[in-house]
Amino acid sequence: MSGKHFLTALLTTAVAVLSLAATAVSAPPPTFGTGPSTAMEMRQHILDALTGKATGFAYAIVKDGRLVVGEGVGKARIGRDGDLNMTRSSRLNVMSVTKTTTAVAILQLLDQLNLSVDSKIDPWLPTEWVKGLGMWGSNGLSFRHLLTHTSGLGQAYDTLKAMNPESAESWGNDWDGLEFVVSNGATPNSAYSYKNANYALLRIMLPKLWKATPNHPGINVINEVNVGIWYLAYVQQRVFAPAGVSGVTCSEPNDATAVLVYQAQNTRAGGKLLEVNPPDLDGCGGHANLHLSALDLAKFMAHLTHGSLLDAGQRSLMDSARLGWNKDSNKTGSTGIYWHGGDGFWTNGSVKREVHACVMKFPGNIQATLVVNSNITSGTYQCTILRNAYDQAIA
Repeated sequence: MSGKHFLTALLTTAVAVLSLAATAVSAPPPTFGTGPSTAMEMRQHILDALTGKATGFAYAIVKDGRLVVGEGVGKARIGRDGDLNMTRSSRLNVMSVTKTTTAVAILQLLDQLNLSVDSKIDPWLPTEWVKGLGMWGSNGLSFRHLLTHTSGLGQAYDTLKAMNPESAESWGNDWDGLEFVVSNGATPNSAYSYKNANYALLRIMLPKLWKATPNHPGINVINEVNVGIWYLAYVQQRVFAPAGVSGVTCSEPNDATAVLVYQAQNTRAGGKLLEVNPPDLDGCGGHANLHLSALDLAKFMAHLTHGSLLDAGQRSLMDSARLGWNKDSNKTGSTGIYWHGGDGFWTNGSVKREVHACVMKFPGNIQATLVVNSNITSGTYQCTILRNAYDQAIA
């Protein structure tokens, strides 16, 4: 059995035992409308900023819970890789945009268990892991520390790399790497320092939190083999299915038609396929690696804002504490604007392939999403493109 067929079988088994079937919670997808002029003007600004400046891109704009416009431009595959157009439904690795979906999932589970974001993470880490200073006890890390990158893990890694580079090689975002991270310790309430390990640890704990709820689907032992399966099962059923998004994974069902990532100026060098290879899903989700399209992300953003993914209190907490949002969201000059970007870079000699994504919500019940399968030759950050499009549209 191939790895991908094995993954399909595992996911099918996990989903089959869920107490809440996808069909029971799916909502109809947003539909096209003529839309307000603000959204349509944003569309033109996005096209102006990216057309001819990336191999391929796709965007979607939502107003009042309805999709106003969304389309793909350019190529998902080109040259020796084949000829495939980018569409609004083209899925690719959205990198750290995954963190926003993880934040929603964690807030849901904490609410179900009558816990708060200030609850300690110690009980939810694997019991067999050795926990370093700052990882346990009344002064140990809380969920808030991980969700806001104030755990001290960023500083811990920097110190470790400077003092003991060989030990720093044990640091990682998979099960074994995170076991080392936890043993190395943390410093709660540190200054903000972005580190993927914060959200990767949330992936590790999510199945155990789910198992503690009265409606978990028969979760037993949680380990490096199945933690990714249970993470995917939860976010599919409780985050994406209610938004009308199905089949979310960290890999592509068909490599021959998958979106590839490129260096825009050198597509002749070929593209790169990004995926967490099944059956090993250790490293899938939490901090990165979910495969989603601009349309998938638009549905998610619409239902996060207008649906039942979180209640009003949870949404307010997510925004006010910037849980799953960029730390500069809703600050001076960005009042009422929340976002998270995702970026990936792969260098092979002189070829530098990239992927970029962004989700953003604005005042006036507008949300926008963007995915790009190469570098942007203008050098403009993808979230800045969405922000500029909004600013110019309302000017």
